[in-house]
Amino acid sequence: MRTIEGIKGVRKRQDILRFIITYTQQHGYAPTYREIANSVGLRSLSSVQNHMEVLKRQGLIETDEDSSAARAIRVVGYMFVKVEESSRVAGERVK
Repeated sequence: MRTIEGIKGVRKRQDILRFIITYTQQHGYAPTYREIANSVGLRSLSSVQNHMEVLKRQGLIETDEDSSAARAIRVVGYMFVKVEESSRVAGERVK
């Protein structure tokens, strides 16, 4: 049986993953941990780091080996392609 804290953690990670996808679609690059924290209501960057580690273990995101590299987050199963004519970035789920 999951605890309330466990359920909140799952929801928070879902929020984080959705934010990363949306942000990357809009900007063409991944958000920083600070931007993630601000978007999902976390105050501590270490909390973001902990959630990101869980998402990595679950195979939902990937990062560069050097985890200190800024904006090195990739969402597994998504390919983000810049659309030239409208200068928009489209996120497309890879099957």
